[in-house]
Amino acid sequence: MRQTILRVKARVIDGPNAAGAYTLQLPAGAQNSALAAFRARSDVVFAEPTPSLPSVTRERALASPLSASR
Repeated sequence: MRQTILRVKARVIDGPNAAGAYTLQLPAGAQNSALAAFRARSDVVFAEPTPSLPSVTRERALASPLSASR
């Protein structure tokens, strides 16, 4: 998971919550490629954008802990 986060240049800004979900901040214009990268992982259950905040793109990815390697 950590490798995917680094590859898409995301930053963890919240989580994990009670369901194990993380909120990630993405660089401008990176949402589609990041969503595709997380959705391609077998350990990701949910990867969807959340409502946009001013100058911040967010998505949620529900997966195994960040220390997981793949």
